[in-house]
Amino acid sequence: MAGPAPDGDAGGVALLMLCGGLAALMAGLLVLSAVTDAGVAAARARTAADAAALAAVSVPTIAVTSPAAPLTAGAAGGCALARDLAEANGATLTACSMPIAGAVSVEVSVRPRSPWVHRLIGDLPARAAAVLEPPR
Repeated sequence: MAGPAPDGDAGGVALLMLCGGLAALMAGLLVLSAVTDAGVAAARARTAADAAALAAVSVPTIAVTSPAAPLTAGAAGGCALARDLAEANGATLTACSMPIAGAVSVEVSVRPRSPWVHRLIGDLPARAAAVLEPPR
């Protein structure tokens, strides 16, 4: 007569379920880490772009109001200052243009801190523009 199956496998099933749960938790934490790293890098890119644009557009004003300032007036000086500000904020200046006096447009990119996140999404770009005196 056959009776109920012995419960010798119950411990193995519980261990297997525990390992599966831990693997799912680890995968969730990895995804959360990647999303957080990408979000922080995007915020750093936007901050760096804003700072670079504001610095670049202020160069002609600084040079005019303070002739002793160690800045070069014009697009070259503005873009050089934008590059310095972008780098100070952890970004790389990829484009800078001053199409008219008192206006600047910059593009920067930021590399995520995690190498594997960088392999997945690459550098994160951001753009910003600033106008010293808006057209009337």
